[in-house]
Amino acid sequence: MRFCHASSQRHNLRVQVDFNMDLELEIKTKSFSNADIRAVAALHAQAIAGGFLSTLPQGFLALLYAQIVQSPYSVLTVAVYRGNITGFIAGTLNAKRLYSDFLKNNLFRAGFHLLPWVFSARFLRKVFETLTYTQNKTAALVTESELVSMAVSENVRGRGIAQALFDSFVEEQKKIGADSFRIVAGQKLEAANRFYLRMGANKVGEIEVHAGDISNLYLYKLDTAEKK
Repeated sequence: MRFCHASSQRHNLRVQVDFNMDLELEIKTKSFSNADIRAVAALHAQAIAGGFLSTLPQGFLALLYAQIVQSPYSVLTVAVYRGNITGFIAGTLNAKRLYSDFLKNNLFRAGFHLLPWVFSARFLRKVFETLTYTQNKTAALVTESELVSMAVSENVRGRGIAQALFDSFVEEQKKIGADSFRIVAGQKLEAANRFYLRMGANKVGEIEVHAGDISNLYLYKLDTAEKK
């Protein structure tokens, strides 16, 4: 694969993946439409099985990804094939600030989407844990930069799209000033853990985002990409 990158708000890449499919990889920072954001939220819900965020309403997820798009210190990269978003990767230079800004800017709208669960203390506790786990000292000591989420549509997995997204994300992280980023992956997500290790991330610990649910904590140093 050959990549080129630009500093504009949006550019397209033509990428040849390993099964002779032309993949148009669009990197956007400020030019996502509402339909794009809804498509990313829908793909998150469908493709990240086992994650708590996937159980939240897609409207809630759309607010989160809209916040990422609007943030000058965060980035969202999507893979588009035949006009459809088939993969994405999202990250931020400061995860704690991202979630803080999300709550500040979307508290009432996010609360509206959670109304059906307002009487479920267990559910609301998990929402709170998800939005505040960045205060975990173990994670904070590693780095504040984080790969927040990543997903590829099931019907195009195993064809190089995930690596294309990851490589582009690394380049975008460099642009916004990161020298490394952390990745939090639930231990039950075996495929995701194998992928991050294959990309060169190093496991540096374990944390509990939710009580009793262990996640692996990885650190990826951006100079790792230069050594591939």
